[in-house]
Amino acid sequence: PGEGKTFISMNLAATLAANKQVKVLLIGMDLRKPKLASELNLANKKGFSNYAINDATLDEIIYDLDGFRNLKVMPSGPIPPNPSELLMSKECEEMFNLLRERFDFIVIDCPPTVVTDYQIISNYCDISLYSVRVNYTNLKQVEMANEIYRTNKLPRMNLVINDFIPEKYDSYN
Repeated sequence: PGEGKTFISMNLAATLAANKQVKVLLIGMDLRKPKLASELNLANKKGFSNYAINDATLDEIIYDLDGFRNLKVMPSGPIPPNPSELLMSKECEEMFNLLRERFDFIVIDCPPTVVTDYQIISNYCDISLYSVRVNYTNLKQVEMANEIYRTNKLPRMNLVINDFIPEKYDSYN
């Protein structure tokens, strides 16, 4: 938590949506401590968790985002008692199959690697971004990232270094 996953996800989705030729969906899949809806000033009434328990349709949980014609948002929805089970459900798999047909890019705001949900979500990903934050991420978390990379637990894993200010460092730092 605090590495900038939601910040990076939002900015990546907005950057992709700058190309007016593509359709982009930003999904909040941190089901334990969701932040995406509040960061975007969206009501987090219905979202993925509602869909996964057959309490909403896809059209009911995909929202327009002010200022973007081709960027949609799916919040996580209410915090469920069983996040991992919802992510492993057939509804989740079916949802991603349907979304791939409707969108050119799907950006997923995931939970931190301290919970195993990220591994379940990675089954639906073509590429993974692992964020670390300068002067915030501790060495154990960086070692964990290295282990995840070495063992191929995330597809095409890339490291994003957040909050780096080059002017603070000279050539020896």
